[in-house]
Amino acid sequence: MQMENNKKSFGYLVGPLILYWLVNLVAVTAAEAVVLGGYMAETQAKKMGMDQIQQYVMDHMNELLQVINSRLVEISAFGALITLAVSAAFFLHDRKKEKLEGAVTTERASAGRYLWILLLGVGMCIALNNLMNLAGLAFYSDAYQKTSQAMYSAGFEVQILCLGILMPLSEEMIFRGVIFKRYEQGFGFKKAMLMSAMFFAVTHGNLVQIVYGFVMGLFLAYVYEKYGSLKAAACLHITMNLVSLLVTKADGFTWMFSGFWPLCISTVGAAFVSACAFVKIRDINTNETAEGSEGVGTGF
Repeated sequence: MQMENNKKSFGYLVGPLILYWLVNLVAVTAAEAVVLGGYMAETQAKKMGMDQIQQYVMDHMNELLQVINSRLVEISAFGALITLAVSAAFFLHDRKKEKLEGAVTTERASAGRYLWILLLGVGMCIALNNLMNLAGLAFYSDAYQKTSQAMYSAGFEVQILCLGILMPLSEEMIFRGVIFKRYEQGFGFKKAMLMSAMFFAVTHGNLVQIVYGFVMGLFLAYVYEKYGSLKAAACLHITMNLVSLLVTKADGFTWMFSGFWPLCISTVGAAFVSACAFVKIRDINTNETAEGSEGVGTGF
């Protein structure tokens, strides 16, 4: 009984996330300080005393913010790299504890079924982006406009590595690998799916990404549960981020909104692909074990 109560306590459920946010804040702040320090060392500020530097910062605040925004992707990636280590520590601790308690998750789907995750990711990314734009949410969120502009200003290779791979891995490790699993142990699948999606959405900090992130978070938790492996959630998250980057790079979203038929065909087509893939994923039997993994605990 005591163990069950501990698994429902605020500290057990949310503590790792609070630490994740704090570590990310410290890491990002440190990275920003390095970026600004490098910039100021190349200017006349390198000859100033502390009082003069403080005044320089006040007088050139907008200029310095632009410098930070120009390196926002790299700064965010550094934060993701540091928090990935913290999240991995919690994740591995929880899986080890589950193994000792005999509550081991087994991978339920073969490698071939990951095709449905790829198709779901492609379809969801296009359909959700189009629906969000149709709803006009992007135009009402100044914070999203600024974030989007900063994120897409980095080199494409940097975007792929940081936004497409590193940040999704870090986020999946904490939001699905730790938060979702802990809530599921204490309150069941449905509440765990909702709570992990809510925390995931709020972390993104602006209206557009909160709505997009909440819907995305529900599906990420669902595929994790269905496949019995964090690889499934990471695969879906990475696919959606990469598709967004690639389509944006190719001006695909601009083309889709160039007229009624391109928008209609792309949105309906993407939604149809997503629906078909989701049906395939839904039909995975959660009582099955992937071929070759019977009796082998994974969770990852």
